Amino acid sequence: MDENSKKTGFGSREQQENIEPEKQKSMVRSNVSKDYKSIINTLEKFPIFKGLTSYQYQQILNVCSKKIFNKDQYVCQESDESDEMYILLSGQLQIMFQKKTALTTISPMSLVGELVFFTGEQGFSSVIATTESTVISIQKDKLFSLMNRDSALSFTILMNVISELSHKLRKNDEIISDLRKK
Repeated sequence: MDENSKKTGFGSREQQENIEPEKQKSMVRSNVSKDYKSIINTLEKFPIFKGLTSYQYQQILNVCSKKIFNKDQYVCQESDESDEMYILLSGQLQIMFQKKTALTTISPMSLVGELVFFTGEQGFSSVIATTESTVISIQKDKLFSLMNRDSALSFTILMNVISELSHKLRKNDEIISDLRKK
């Protein structure tokens, strides 16, 4: 697939050139509309965004962008301060410690980088694409600006973040407890 087809959703460049310009614009708008509905459906599945209104989902969609990472391309590296978190739509990512030890594999429909995103601390691991991977990127400054304008959205997201981080802490406590028993 060429670079142009990744951006527009069309097949090859030759196929694009054989379509009238006005029809191309219409097809791109149609593909974008389908993407919007698909991305909103994706956002609705994440606990961090549960309980939002349709309007709030549309507002969050406005601070999202779609990115493609090639195989072996870093999504983020340890010690980076991240201003983005990601939702993996397709492909596969791997979390690496010190760029050499694989900690875990991330499958589609997973949130990536939320801890660094919300805490502002530096990351302790790197994330690399093990296959071509498509993500939804959410910009920190844009999301926080939206949260500043909509207190109900802000409250809902922050309560969901607290709940999710608490759940992760409990899981980690269980893992540590099991390791101590061995």
